[in-house]
Amino acid sequence: MAAVSSASDTGDPRGRHPPERRLLILGSPRSGKTSTANTILGDEVFDSGTETTHSNVGHTELYGRRLTVVDTPPWAVPSDPGGEADSNDNAEAEPDGPPPPPPSLDSEGPCMGAILCPPGPHAILLVVSVSQPFTETQRRAAEEQLGALGGGTWRYSMVLFTCVDKLSKGVFIEEHIANTGEALQWLVEKCGSRYHAFDNTRKDTEDNTQVPELMEKVEELITDNQGWYFEVNELILLEEEQARRALEEERMRMEEHARQREQMIGGPPRGAQEPLV
Repeated sequence: MAAVSSASDTGDPRGRHPPERRLLILGSPRSGKTSTANTILGDEVFDSGTETTHSNVGHTELYGRRLTVVDTPPWAVPSDPGGEADSNDNAEAEPDGPPPPPPSLDSEGPCMGAILCPPGPHAILLVVSVSQPFTETQRRAAEEQLGALGGGTWRYSMVLFTCVDKLSKGVFIEEHIANTGEALQWLVEKCGSRYHAFDNTRKDTEDNTQVPELMEKVEELITDNQGWYFEVNELILLEEEQARRALEEERMRMEEHARQREQMIGGPPRGAQEPLV
């Protein structure tokens, strides 16, 4: 289970509206979440040219408030029994982008990102690229990612669409949501119909109002939650660490088994030299 806390729990005399705002960014591979984090921070704080493998924290000051943004590794897309959904994802992804890496034991879950913005994020931004199909496979991945944080996460979540510059001329994001399918509609509804659209190619333009409009929606979300923020229960963190250790132990056991089997089947271990005569 997860717990939520408010500024009043910390003894802050300023009540439920502290000067700091904390955002946790989640998303699938190649969704543009790192570029989005940089757009929000107003600077190239994170390296958007490589795949994020560990959660990173950035800070800035925006409209008199300290803003903390946590960029996280991409969530793992579960395998599809029929293989169709995953095939479509790969086929229509950005053609010049690198393929997403396989899940790793070193990959962090969303809990690590959440604890990097203590005492917890005010908003969880689920980054979805309009240039990639949002299939049932992606929907399950998003649900599992939020589930890993514990209960109560959806009330703090908002969908953040990227690559809106790739939409057909005259097509608005609302039309995209309506026409993409039930999986995306489900995600938006689970987030309380809260969403925003980003064009990260416009982040340096003078008329860029994307970030101010996003922060207005974040303030509305905080107001709806009566100033409360999301906090991961320590029990979930402990369970996640135990699961990671169990996986690591299993991996080491299998490697040792393979090494012993190789020695039994064929000759000396790799790297060994024939004795001199």
